[in-house]
Amino acid sequence: MNSTHLQALSDVLARHAANQTKWGNQDTQPNATWLAILTEELGEAARAVLEENNPQLRAELVDLTAAALAMVEHLDRTIGPIHLQLYDAHADAPRQHRDAATPLRPRTGPHAMQPGALA
Repeated sequence: MNSTHLQALSDVLARHAANQTKWGNQDTQPNATWLAILTEELGEAARAVLEENNPQLRAELVDLTAAALAMVEHLDRTIGPIHLQLYDAHADAPRQHRDAATPLRPRTGPHAMQPGALA
């Protein structure tokens, strides 16, 4: 790791610790609430991009990363650690880690998956 990595990680961990102090344990929150938090942080980063405000963008990305870390920890505490290797050691293509319970398209409506699409 170089000094840039260490500084970025240090800033994320500091923000994460500050959030933990401010908000406490949030394990009772449903995943939808966690997603809303991440989306809000991403929206703030997008605003900083549109405003061409790189210092604010960096701050928002630190906030987003700290929130994502908190969600990963939440999942590890509530359902146990899930360590998925997303990339095969000998290939550049990502592995598929989905199952039939999490389709890419809605189950109903105009974009619904057809029966047997995941087979």
